[in-house]
Amino acid sequence: MKKEHKTETQTEETRPEETPETNGVTVEEDQSVETKSAPGNTDTANKKSEEESESAEVAAAKSEIEKLRDRLLRLQADFDNFRKRVARENLELIKSANGELIESLLPVLDHFGHALESMEKTGGGAPEAYAEGVRIINSELLRTLEHFGLSRIDCVGKEFDANLHEALSTMPGGNVKPGCIVAEIRKGYTLNGKVLRAPQVIVAAENPGEPAEE
Repeated sequence: MKKEHKTETQTEETRPEETPETNGVTVEEDQSVETKSAPGNTDTANKKSEEESESAEVAAAKSEIEKLRDRLLRLQADFDNFRKRVARENLELIKSANGELIESLLPVLDHFGHALESMEKTGGGAPEAYAEGVRIINSELLRTLEHFGLSRIDCVGKEFDANLHEALSTMPGGNVKPGCIVAEIRKGYTLNGKVLRAPQVIVAAENPGEPAEE
């Protein structure tokens, strides 16, 4: 009998302890629940982080696009100004080249004018056909030069302007107001609004005995 009792006691001592329960759930089950819920929270955090990163990249891309757009507009404006400047310079170059050529032809125009004046003064000294030919050539030459912007400066009777006229001398003007042009010695011309050759003129002086104008 004693041996059996001792055996039962040893059996009870070696029996494994039961797992304690917490609120009806074992510790192992609670750890399992925590382990299962952890990946979901991690995924949410990762997704939020990715969204924030994508938003930052989009904002940076938009900022870069605006910078490039502003730079493109500036380059277009600069190129347009450059194109206009080149066109203007080319036009000025063409006008300048024409000016040198036309200015070199002005003496020829003067000679034709002198020839016509001489024929008119001598009357029948030259054949009419010859005189008519000179008139035609003079007229055609003048018309051609006017086509390229040449224009004669009318000056007789007008007030002298040092920026426009070249005074050779003065003389009593009679009925002409002092300071006005009495006679034209050499014709003057403008080319496209600019003085190409100033007319040489004689200016009316103050009449003796008249008080000078204040």
